Amino acid sequence: MLRCEIQAYLDNKNISSLCVHSSLFNREFIKENNFKFEEIPVANDKMFSVQSSLGACKLAVDSHIIYCVTRGKGTLTTKQDLDSFFVRVYAYIRTYNFLKQNLIENEFQELDLYALGIIGKAITNKYSFKTIIKILLILYKSEIKVLGKKMKNPIILYRKLNNYLNNVKNEKKILCQLKRE
Repeated sequence: MLRCEIQAYLDNKNISSLCVHSSLFNREFIKENNFKFEEIPVANDKMFSVQSSLGACKLAVDSHIIYCVTRGKGTLTTKQDLDSFFVRVYAYIRTYNFLKQNLIENEFQELDLYALGIIGKAITNKYSFKTIIKILLILYKSEIKVLGKKMKNPIILYRKLNNYLNNVKNEKKILCQLKRE
């Protein structure tokens, strides 16, 4: 995952491909800007990652492994209950709004942020149709689109969905291995 994030950043200079667990920060920079993790049970690093990335005068990329995400039963990375899911949805919305307010309009448009992954995750978590509609309404009221610009092309949409489903299969394999241990 780390190498994918580095490559995404190098290819696109897209700060949304960076995350806190693949980053090192200067302590003074964090203190001076008063960057903090949100006090929420999951996705508490989203806003921190975006704010610190936007606030940085320079970003450097290195391919060395600096952090290892350990996935285990009941950890934040595997916690998929409905309450946690909605916390993630609202964290995404806050992050989206922060970017919209703090980037120049054309920079924000270039990010082409969309919420298809949220809907995909809700479906793979087997949430009810009513819950998925509720999520869609929340996104709609927040003026967040579900599909990106490029996804109007059915081939690109198919590839995105296929990649997403393959990632879900891989996650399930990992979780099955963890359950056996």
